[in-house]
Amino acid sequence: MTIKNIVNKVFLSFGANIGNRRKNIELAFELIQKNDGKIIQTSHFYESTPLGFDSAHLFLNCCVELETYLNPQELILQLLKIESALKRQRFDPNRGYVDRTIDIDIIFYNDVIVEHSLLTIPHPRMQERLFVLKPLSEICPDFVHPVLKKTIAELLAECADVSKVELTLGL
Repeated sequence: MTIKNIVNKVFLSFGANIGNRRKNIELAFELIQKNDGKIIQTSHFYESTPLGFDSAHLFLNCCVELETYLNPQELILQLLKIESALKRQRFDPNRGYVDRTIDIDIIFYNDVIVEHSLLTIPHPRMQERLFVLKPLSEICPDFVHPVLKKTIAELLAECADVSKVELTLGL
């Protein structure tokens, strides 16, 4: 059920490591703004090494703040449609994680906690991933994780992830 008079604040994480990475992310932005809400702010782009699988292709990552009238279940279904439209290959049970043209994750939805077979909010591993925390810290460093009760800045300072995540300018 969508409540049309309540604006929800959502933080999304984007990643792409094959094809025209920046173009794929920007196309996802356009599709989101056309159908799902308004992007309020966007982090810089970061390049990162793949986490959880081996690939020769670096990821391009960023985060956005989105205002939407969609509820969490409606939003995830819309994001999955966008991933499909941009030719995202899903998790391969034989190989695990695979290269992808686009990956869109809901990190936070207001301060709501959702545990559903299709969706977990807050994202269950976001605090372990520099490629999420660095761009997220640009746009909401003082946002408090509703489960861990720490700010994004605190989670970034405590993160044990040592993977390479570098700010990119000019991609």
